[in-house]
Amino acid sequence: SIPLEINYSINNNLSFQHINRFYHTKHPDKHFLYYKYQRSDITNITEKSIINFNNDSFDIAIGRDYINVNNELYFSKYAPSVDHFKLKYFTEKINYNYLISKLNNEKINCERDTDCLLIWNDNLGHYYNRWLYFRNLSFNINNKLSLVFSELILSSGENRGIEWYYLTPL
Repeated sequence: SIPLEINYSINNNLSFQHINRFYHTKHPDKHFLYYKYQRSDITNITEKSIINFNNDSFDIAIGRDYINVNNELYFSKYAPSVDHFKLKYFTEKINYNYLISKLNNEKINCERDTDCLLIWNDNLGHYYNRWLYFRNLSFNINNKLSLVFSELILSSGENRGIEWYYLTPL
């Protein structure tokens, strides 16, 4: 892969990072590569494009990046980068992660698909939007014990927008 990278720190707390990368599609990578277009087994992917604000106990990020919320039960390290908003609050005893991500939208076209035509009864394109909401609150009781409350919601549907109910931080 060949990266084209920009790292810019506006001040000590605010930074911007952008990485476009040319990949050879036949070569293995540590992440899953999602791409639609290629030429001669080469594709270009916007891997990261994120604005990040952080201080001693807060981290706020918006843009495209790999999801890192220290929860391997829900998120694979092999997953591709996604567009998201992330809020993280951390102290010695409390760690809180909040994430909203727009995964992808797929167009369902019923052309030449009789099963699809039976369901939709038309030949129009239907868009399915997928959203991911994640909340994780952990209390470190001591070095060996922590109490974790976690919730992950995957919502999907035709022309589905953000669910306002899931925007609440708790």
